[in-house]
Amino acid sequence: QNTYRMIDYCNSCHPSIASWWSDGETFVIKDTQKLSFNIIPRFFKHNKFSSFVRQLNFYGFRKIKHDPYNINASDQDSKHWRFRHEFFVRDRPDLIREIRRPSQNTVEKEEIESLKREMKDLKDQVSF
Repeated sequence: QNTYRMIDYCNSCHPSIASWWSDGETFVIKDTQKLSFNIIPRFFKHNKFSSFVRQLNFYGFRKIKHDPYNINASDQDSKHWRFRHEFFVRDRPDLIREIRRPSQNTVEKEEIESLKREMKDLKDQVSF
């Protein structure tokens, strides 16, 4: 619920930081630093982007990878973080109640996969 309110808030007041994607089924983080320092603390008890992403992964959100072959994408687009969840849809806050934490066994597997993805993303960022 906080994430939904945060994205709606950014979409209205700070679209250069984060916003709904044009399809309404995904959202995009455009400026991770500003989100961390200015936006996340308004909605959560921390200001760490990595913790925010980990929680998204934990609840079944998936990062949408940048398509390097998309000729319409800008260099800036490749630095954006775009996420999707089937029950996280613009103008449909009623669907949020369907988003649940997985069971403990699934949680541990998801946590490991999430950490692996984070490490890969960090390695990719460092290699540029």
